[in-house]
Amino acid sequence: MKTLCGRVSVVIAAALMFLASGAAYANHDEGEIAIIEDTTGLILPVEGMCDNMLYAQGLCVNHAGISFYASHPDNYDVLIFFTNKVINFMFDVKMGFPVKNSIRGIGREETSLFDPTQVGSAGRLMQCLKMGSMHDLPENPHDLYNMPRITGIELVAHEIGHHWMAWILMDMDDGRGPLDILRGYENEDPNGHWSAWFNSGSVMYGGTLTDNGNGSFSECNGVRKYGPLDQYLMGLRTADEVGTLWYVDVDGTTHGSPSMPFARDTCNDFTGTRVDFTIDDVIRANGVRDPITSPCHLKVGFAIVHEVGLPPTPEEIAKIERYRTELQASWPFLTDNRGSIDTTLSGCGTGTEQCVGEVSPQCGALPDGDTDTVDDIDTDTAETDLPETCTPGEMRCNGDRLVTCSDAGELWVLTEDCSFEGGSCVNGACVYPDGDEDTTADAVDDVDKAEATDSTDTSLCVPGALRCAGTAIEKCAADGSAWSIYTDCAPMICVDGTCVDGGGDTETDEPSAKSDSGCSGGSAMLWLLMAGLALLRRWR
Repeated sequence: MKTLCGRVSVVIAAALMFLASGAAYANHDEGEIAIIEDTTGLILPVEGMCDNMLYAQGLCVNHAGISFYASHPDNYDVLIFFTNKVINFMFDVKMGFPVKNSIRGIGREETSLFDPTQVGSAGRLMQCLKMGSMHDLPENPHDLYNMPRITGIELVAHEIGHHWMAWILMDMDDGRGPLDILRGYENEDPNGHWSAWFNSGSVMYGGTLTDNGNGSFSECNGVRKYGPLDQYLMGLRTADEVGTLWYVDVDGTTHGSPSMPFARDTCNDFTGTRVDFTIDDVIRANGVRDPITSPCHLKVGFAIVHEVGLPPTPEEIAKIERYRTELQASWPFLTDNRGSIDTTLSGCGTGTEQCVGEVSPQCGALPDGDTDTVDDIDTDTAETDLPETCTPGEMRCNGDRLVTCSDAGELWVLTEDCSFEGGSCVNGACVYPDGDEDTTADAVDDVDKAEATDSTDTSLCVPGALRCAGTAIEKCAADGSAWSIYTDCAPMICVDGTCVDGGGDTETDEPSAKSDSGCSGGSAMLWLLMAGLALLRRWR
């Protein structure tokens, strides 16, 4: 699967300004944690309501993603967003969003659940997590979270797992046809969790069951990880590696039970009939998984979003750092040593002996001369003579970064980091191995910047370039063939491919999309129910 975020060419000026005094990005990295300042108020809305309810509430992951990619390359499979802001519990549901899915046979027919450009990526990003306020998470990631039923690390793994689970049907070939007996239900709607009657032992909920051998069963909530069926759906096991599975038929119903587990290490006894099944019954209802397996190694980025002037404290950063390191360390156990993840922003991790991964293209690329990844325009770069004032539109090199003078002639704005694909900045232009002054590193590409600029054919553009179309930012396709909507700046305005405060309100229509993602149960209406009925908070 390709990533959602290709090389970013133009970024939000307020987040990437370079002043003569040496001020850097509003966004920066603290070790392996990205720090994002909500300069627009769109990521952490005061009223809690996102401009598009498909992207959750309280912390709007669409705008968070766009801000993240303004200072980081598109080399991550999963992004995880936290905030140090205290969010109203009605809006602070922890959620996982499948951003893009091309896998068949796992219960999702959509090839793309969201418009990737709305999250700021061009194709690779597959899952985006809204972990919301960090304050209600346990200080120790292995301690229990909320009521207490699941640990902090299991909760993060749970939200990542929503990329693949749990939406499958099952056909026992007994004349009843496909049934949703394995899926959990809340308020009569499937919720992306396993039924408590299914012996899943999974971070995606379901039962951790013991067959007592006399028609009775004990459900005891213990340590959870990704079970064999989970790993099949994730592409970490082939069909013949799953083995026999089972659930309990309690009352003859054709769909599963509520999924929420009991408190940890407590048991509930019930009676029913054990039903064994195999992966063939799953394939009969959903089709063969295509592709049969998926890459076992994932690149995961952690970020903290904060309000203007209220950056996270060292203690808050240290807390999320614990979650980052513990998730990476726990992943082999969670996947029975079949998977690995790299949670470094540099992408230099190579996984485990059982699951070897490759380093990201940006690994080792430190164009600003310090020890972080591409995150700021420092004064210690190769270019040290950038003038305090400049001619609007003027382009210069700042090390291997191409910067452009703002319209007001008062600051330099990062236009492109030429080093992302092995290029360099020379005489105010990115130069790549093919010798062109364009924005791709392909061996054969004849679209030079000058040609694209002079062309009157609007279907031909510089790959990755951004421009304004009303209040929206349009981005040029990777092959330079067409423009498409990158994001809508409203209520701000678009100026020179950047969202800026226009001093007024602009209304635009949001793109519609269906969402069965996360723990929301699959409908934006759930948010209205939460707001209207003040439902008790659940972790998702």
